[in-house]
Amino acid sequence: MSSSPVPVASEAQAAADLRLTLIIATKNRASDLRVALGSILAQRRTPEAIIIIDQSDDETTAEVVRSAKREAASLSRPITWQYIHDRHVSGCAEARNIGMDNADPGIWLFLDDDVELEPGFLEEIVSAYAQDSSLAGVSGTITNYPTPPLLFRVWSRVFCLGPFFDERQPAYWNSERLRSHGLIKVTKFGAGLMSFRSEAVSSIRFDTRLRGVCDGEDVDFCARVQGRMVICPQARLAHYCSSSGRSQDHWLRRQVQSYHYLYRRHWASGIVNRLCFAWLNAGYFILATYTSLRHRSTAPWRAIVKARREVKRIFREANQKVASASGGAASSSAGGRGGKPKCLATRLPQGSPRRAVPTSQTPG
Repeated sequence: MSSSPVPVASEAQAAADLRLTLIIATKNRASDLRVALGSILAQRRTPEAIIIIDQSDDETTAEVVRSAKREAASLSRPITWQYIHDRHVSGCAEARNIGMDNADPGIWLFLDDDVELEPGFLEEIVSAYAQDSSLAGVSGTITNYPTPPLLFRVWSRVFCLGPFFDERQPAYWNSERLRSHGLIKVTKFGAGLMSFRSEAVSSIRFDTRLRGVCDGEDVDFCARVQGRMVICPQARLAHYCSSSGRSQDHWLRRQVQSYHYLYRRHWASGIVNRLCFAWLNAGYFILATYTSLRHRSTAPWRAIVKARREVKRIFREANQKVASASGGAASSSAGGRGGKPKCLATRLPQGSPRRAVPTSQTPG
């Protein structure tokens, strides 16, 4: 698709015509969500709709949303609110899918519940789409991620090659220096601040085999998006990485699980990707050995083993579901021969979203 810049005179109107929906998954983080919603309502350009999927154990978050709705009533731009409370939702991936199923067409922006947006964040995101109709996705930058130690940066640059190189992180580490930089083309977004045109992702959903708070679900989603994706350095927020509900496992467990999952799902073809994957695992071997010896602990190796087992579980379950579905279809087909015909359930086309029925809506 060729780039189609919008003339400056009509850029403001184009931005105003774009419908912006925020999708926020949350669980037991009422105080964090209060900060996030406060920064959203303080935006120079507020959204048309906010969808909150709450997996909390109690009603505390509902009160936070109720309070935000009262505050939003005084804004010049009306906001449509949807609050879906379901304790049985299994994690961020499923929650975001529910949000997508309930969103109207336009720009869909996924936000974490523990972020705080700078006042121009939403305005900059929408402006990027208004200026270039070829963009499928726009993300912003995270301003409070510290630059990691030199040894880790060297290790990452040496061993994370090909699809395993994460081009997002340097943009985050250098967010201050890149304030006036133009759009940065990337292939990966962070789930806590990524947006897409709805038509670019209407047939895509997050992988619900990734449960809880999982690394890799955002990159997996982006890998299936067709179109140009960019980071807008002027769209800035702080991500506070709330400890509530977040895995306290060794960081190696999270990274190994993420990259092994993504490799098997997207990157296992081609000699270059296979060599990059083998080289990455050599890097894990060196890093785990060095760290274990230095700290006299087997924790790094236990983290790697745990991660590999989890990835095997994910794909084993997927294979079992495929086999079960194939067996069921074969049984139905066989049962329909010679006797009373049996009807198979009609399947929704890939691009037709199933709209979820909210368990509870925001009172008031």
